[in-house]
Amino acid sequence: MKKIRFTPISLLICMMAFIGFAPASFAQTDATTPAAEKSMEVKRIALVDLDGVLRAADANNRVRELLDGQRAKFQEEFRAIEVGLQQSERDLLAKRELMAKDEYDKLVTAFQARVSSVQKEIQYKRQSIDNAYQKALAISVAWRSK
Repeated sequence: MKKIRFTPISLLICMMAFIGFAPASFAQTDATTPAAEKSMEVKRIALVDLDGVLRAADANNRVRELLDGQRAKFQEEFRAIEVGLQQSERDLLAKRELMAKDEYDKLVTAFQARVSSVQKEIQYKRQSIDNAYQKALAISVAWRSK
């Protein structure tokens, strides 16, 4: 079992919490008159800048639409690259029996390097889109707070 150590500051905070909250708990048990309760009642009022909310929503939707368009464009681009890589892989497998092992191994290594570079490029572009979206949201939030 782990032994808990209390620092002087944490003990002081605990003591202040108990001493500070004790009168409040006793105050709740006192009998008060209904008139006194009415005067202590808290009413909350909220003001909403409806135009600001709508502008912000429109801006966020527009950013999302633009980034979704970019995502779709990259998806199409990488789909075409994927089809090309699949064809290269089929060609490579077909040449396996026709080539010397050393030559084939060199081609396989080159193919794997190409696949790795395409994967890195895909990851980089996805991360760029995500970063752009986060930056646009931060700008939108900053603009809304003005």
